[in-house]
Amino acid sequence: MEDILGIGIGYVAILMPVLLIGVIFFFNTKNEKNKYDAMIEISQNI
Repeated sequence: MEDILGIGIGYVAILMPVLLIGVIFFFNTKNEKNKYDAMIEISQNI
């Protein structure tokens, strides 16, 4: 049981930075899309 837990902690430690970068990339892309959509909408109203 302790061996499985140790291996699981190792996998979590390796995957945590990958998941963190994925979440940051997702929210950054979402924010950029909203910003550009707002600029397009403003330019169409002019």
